[in-house]
Amino acid sequence: MKNYTFYMFLVLLLTQIYGQWTPVNTDLSNLQVTSMFAYEDTIVVGTSGGGIFKSINDGNSWINVNGDLPNLQINDVRGGGNSKIIWASTEDGAYITFDQSSYTLASEGIPTSDISFYWLGNRNEGETDWLIGTNGNGVYTSPEITGPWTERNNGLTGEALNINDITGYRDEITYTALATENGVFYSTDSMRTWNNISSSLSGDQLKVNGILMLGVAILIATDGGYYATIDFGATWIDGIINEHFNIINTTTLGPGGFYYLMGENAFYSFDLQSWTPISLIGVTGGKINSSAASSKYLFIGTETGGVFRKELQQVTSVNEISKNDEIPQFYSLEQNYPNPFNPSTKIQFSIPKAGEYSLRVYNTLGQEIQVLANQQFQPGKYNVEFNASDLVSGVYVYRLSGGNAKISRKMLLIK
Repeated sequence: MKNYTFYMFLVLLLTQIYGQWTPVNTDLSNLQVTSMFAYEDTIVVGTSGGGIFKSINDGNSWINVNGDLPNLQINDVRGGGNSKIIWASTEDGAYITFDQSSYTLASEGIPTSDISFYWLGNRNEGETDWLIGTNGNGVYTSPEITGPWTERNNGLTGEALNINDITGYRDEITYTALATENGVFYSTDSMRTWNNISSSLSGDQLKVNGILMLGVAILIATDGGYYATIDFGATWIDGIINEHFNIINTTTLGPGGFYYLMGENAFYSFDLQSWTPISLIGVTGGKINSSAASSKYLFIGTETGGVFRKELQQVTSVNEISKNDEIPQFYSLEQNYPNPFNPSTKIQFSIPKAGEYSLRVYNTLGQEIQVLANQQFQPGKYNVEFNASDLVSGVYVYRLSGGNAKISRKMLLIK
C-alpha cells in the first residue's frame, strides 16, 4: 500500500512538471526581463539593471554580452541580421554593437536619453532608413545608423509621444503604424506626418503595447484587450476584450506557424479569428512582456520571474474534430475510448444547441493541461482525439463547458 501511495504521489508530481513551462534562468539571477529576440537558435534578452545576455543552448545557460555598454537598464533589444548585431534601447540612449563587445552611441542629438525603440525605419527614402522611438519625445529618423536624427512628430502630442512599438511594410506607398500610450497612429508619407486612427478606442484600449500589420489589417495588443482594423481605424473589431496584452506576434515555426497574444494571459490562433488559451502552468513573475521563438522552443519573459520556455509543438494543440449530423436532444460527454489508454484516446460529446463550447483536460490538481476545443459549435455529436504522448501516467479529468453544459469525466493514462 505504501509503495502504491508513493507511486501515485510521483505520478501527480510529474504530471505537474512535464509539459509545463520551464524556467531557464541559470546565470540570469531571475532578473526582470524587458525584451528578447531570436536569431536562428541564438536567444538574446534585455534586462532591467543587468544588461544584455545571450544563450546558444536553448536557454540552459546565459552569457553576459554587455561589453562596454554604459547603461544596463534595457528597454528593448532587437537583432540586426546576423548573430552578432544587437540594437539596444536603454534609459540612457540607443546603442548598436557589431561584435557584442564594443557598443556605439547612436542617439546623439536627440533631446531625451530614454529610448524605447531603435531599429530599421522605412528603408524607402534615405532620410527614414533608421528610426528611434522615445519615452516622451516621440519619433526620430535618420539616413544613417547613428544619426543625425530628425524629429518626426507631426500629429503626435501628449501621451502619444511615448512610443511602444512600430510596424509597417513597403509597397508603392510605405505604410507605417505606431503603438503609443495614447492610441494608434498611421503614416503613408515615410513618417513625416501621423494620423490618429484610434477614434473608436477608449480607456485602456488606447494604451497600445504591441502592434502588427498584415496587408491592410492592423492588429493591436492593449491594456484593454486585442483589437483589429481593416479600414485604417474607421472601425475596430473586438477580438478579445478586458484582457491586458503586451504582445501580438506570429511565428512561422511550430505546427504550421501561429499567431499569439500574451500579457496577463496567453492565447494562440491559426486564423486570427478563433483564439485558444495557452496554458501558463509553471510561469511565475507577473505579466508576460517579451517573447521569441527558436526552431524548437517558444521563450517568454515575465515582469519579475525571468525567462521560461516551452516546446513549440506543446504550445498549440491541433485536434481533428469530426461531426455526426444526428441532432441530439441532450448534452452528453461520453467516457473516452479506449480507457485506460496510451498514448491517444477518443472523446465523444453531444451538443443540442448552437453556441460556444470548450473541451479541456485537467490534472487532478485542477491545472489545465490542454484545450481540445474552444469554438462555436452547431448542434450535433462530435468526436475529438486526445493525444497524451507528452504526459506521464496518471488520472486526468476532461470537461465540456458552455451553454447549460458543465460535464466532467475521468480517464486513465498508463504508459
